[in-house]
Amino acid sequence: MYIRQSGAIARGATTKGRAGRLPGIGRFCDNRTRKRSSVPKYPNTRVHAVERDEHGQDGQDGQDGQGGQGGHDDATRPAAAAESPQGETKRATEPPPELSSPTDSPLSPAEIRTLRESVFGLDTFFVQTVDNYGESGVLFKGNIRSGADPSAVQEKLQAKLKAQMPDYSLFLMVDRDDKPTVVVIRDAAAQVGSSASAELLLAVVLGLATVVTTANVFDAQIFNAALLVANIDSEKISASVPGTLAFLGAMGAHELGHGLAARRHNVELSPPIFLPAGLGLLGSFGSITRIKSIVPNRRTLSEVIAPGPTAGLSVGLALTMVGLALTKAQAGGSIELDSASFQESFLVGGLASAVLGQEVFTVESVACHPLFIAGWSALIVNAINLIPAGELDGGKLSLATFGRPAAQFVSVMSFIALGVGSFVNGLALFWLLLALTIQRGPGIPCAEEVSKLEGKDVVRNVLLLLVPALVLLPFPGMPTPLDQMDFSPF
Repeated sequence: MYIRQSGAIARGATTKGRAGRLPGIGRFCDNRTRKRSSVPKYPNTRVHAVERDEHGQDGQDGQDGQGGQGGHDDATRPAAAAESPQGETKRATEPPPELSSPTDSPLSPAEIRTLRESVFGLDTFFVQTVDNYGESGVLFKGNIRSGADPSAVQEKLQAKLKAQMPDYSLFLMVDRDDKPTVVVIRDAAAQVGSSASAELLLAVVLGLATVVTTANVFDAQIFNAALLVANIDSEKISASVPGTLAFLGAMGAHELGHGLAARRHNVELSPPIFLPAGLGLLGSFGSITRIKSIVPNRRTLSEVIAPGPTAGLSVGLALTMVGLALTKAQAGGSIELDSASFQESFLVGGLASAVLGQEVFTVESVACHPLFIAGWSALIVNAINLIPAGELDGGKLSLATFGRPAAQFVSVMSFIALGVGSFVNGLALFWLLLALTIQRGPGIPCAEEVSKLEGKDVVRNVLLLLVPALVLLPFPGMPTPLDQMDFSPF
């Protein structure tokens, strides 16, 4: 017959007497005693299989050919077992490869043993394998207790970890196969960025530069970057104020949305660092706002990230519509835009044709109100930030909505789509380079990423993730009227 030996099938000897017992009992018996064998509990040894059997996990009978095989003759006993004078069984306890400490682990074998004995357990997370997580953490693969709330499991594990190893933090995540994993990492490694004073100084300096570059978009001409020449013209600066304030107001609404939501959920954010641009319609590429604290779960991440672009897009769209109305009424100052510009955005081109008529695509140029320029610029910046890639707002929303494995796939596909699109549309190349430029690098994961987002939050996030396609993709060519179409075969 075949008996299970430490997870592998090994050929055993024939049995006598009570050899007909079913596997899965988890006891070591012979014809003279039914006493459980006294085997020391070492966390990295085969005795784990015994503990798993008693809790209904992989209930295979016995280790090293012992379980459930009563009545063995001395000649037929497996070589790995021998009987003591007291009739108790002794067994080899060498560690199996999958339960041993990983090579060059940031944690010592003693620390890993402490984690497995004092932190993890069958009531929370059962560890199956251990591996390195980068250079500063350890990854434990296994299973969450059936029916347990992942957030409650993470909180319980974190509390136990802090009691044993206060300098470490614990993250409950999923791997590429959507299987639960636990990452234990030093707190120092989870802290990203510079000091608060340096961030504040950088935010002030770049904020002032953003004001200048935005004013230049509205023809203030305060600073010529090409010639490195400053020019203070009070009349031009005064004329640029409405458009500049409108655009900066839309950017401020974006950051205010993040800030209020973060305060509501006790999430700490860094000061927003605006990125000056001064290219085309853009006075700024947006801002970088780091999440400084650990976000509890994907739902909280969604509720902190989504209000930012929602507020920014709302203000931008309102400015666009008001600006189009003022453009049609020819009220206030104006900035000339050539007709080809309106075909650079599906959303704005459609709105412009609806308000101003289809002649916006045929005339040489259109005199536009500054509020329209400010609104369109705000839509572009928010749309770029919603590209589902990396640590952009879109990447974080993708993570919150679909989970980490799917979000990583969507991120790669987004960059590939922009790269392929750049061969047929120069704007796609510009958006690709811009997204890569403001890519904020790897961020801190949520404390618990196993729980899924559901309901209206998913619908809202998916709609936000569609915004880049509406704003950044070009407006299709205007159809030719039937009376002007040539139906001849050649």
